[in-house]
Amino acid sequence: MEAILVLLETFVVYLSNKADTLRNFCLDATVEAEFGDICIDGRQVTLAHHGPRSNNPPPCSNENVPTLPGGSTVGISHVDLDTLGGLLRLAGYAADRVTAPFEWGFWKLAGMVDVSGPHRLNQLIRDLVQCENLPGNYGTGWSEMLHAYWAWSQENRLFPPRDGSALNVTERVLESAKVLFRILDGDEELLEAGRKFARAERELNESSLIRYHHTESGHLVIVRRANAFTNHLYTAPWGTTASVVISLRDDFKSVTVSRENDDVPLNCCEAVQTVWGPEAGGHAGIAGSPRGQEMTRNDLNQVVSEVIRVFGGPVRRCNCGSEIPWSQCDANTPYCG
Repeated sequence: MEAILVLLETFVVYLSNKADTLRNFCLDATVEAEFGDICIDGRQVTLAHHGPRSNNPPPCSNENVPTLPGGSTVGISHVDLDTLGGLLRLAGYAADRVTAPFEWGFWKLAGMVDVSGPHRLNQLIRDLVQCENLPGNYGTGWSEMLHAYWAWSQENRLFPPRDGSALNVTERVLESAKVLFRILDGDEELLEAGRKFARAERELNESSLIRYHHTESGHLVIVRRANAFTNHLYTAPWGTTASVVISLRDDFKSVTVSRENDDVPLNCCEAVQTVWGPEAGGHAGIAGSPRGQEMTRNDLNQVVSEVIRVFGGPVRRCNCGSEIPWSQCDANTPYCG
């Protein structure tokens, strides 16, 4: 791993939430430099798999990534595990299916989670183990490692500049890579932090839920608000599984729409682009507001209304019992207002 870190340290990694900003750089490669339907290409390598590029493999599990020379310049739009994995592959990292099946499976799972959402983690683990004929006990380790990374990244957030400029984040990327390698090596301190993080997620399920609605077509839509990612929390505190979660993340000032599975008749990417235009985007299963555009509760209500429309019409009754739409209801009742 040392040689990979040495090469990664020579890269110049620019982070920006504006496509035009990254376009002004002479980038050798880009990793998830995607802004809705817009993708900024690298001169040598472009790792992207959202929107129109959804048939491409996730960067973190792409096994056909060339190693860049030292001093290469790379552009990214955000930092998550998938982006980090793509950067590591540009620095020569690889996990072999035969000689390192556990590590190979970890990255395969990380890519699947990036596409389908963390809420499907348990099902994705079962699918991966069965499809690839891997040992069943791998799943516990993968889950703990993912939660360990999520816990660390939650405490060490890295945001692009709000003014749309670019930030050299090479040192922060290198730090993230070192932490990830510690996790893959079984660092007990980081793994225990991940276990605590998982327990906190259960508490977040209770505190983030602000309203819900059973649509006329029979779908449960849960609306959440928190200073954390909540679109994986499909199971309501009372045990019912929602078809859709729509969240306002106050710390990122972003809105995300996600569906529980592919059978839910909602294209999340189309829903957000109907409200905010082509700069919003993602996948059919999970999509969000335009990068760098600050979202408010009014924005949240707009996309909730659009989702309700797709499911057969506007909300007709707030769950508090009011005859008016909950978006207009000021009642201070549980899960309402």
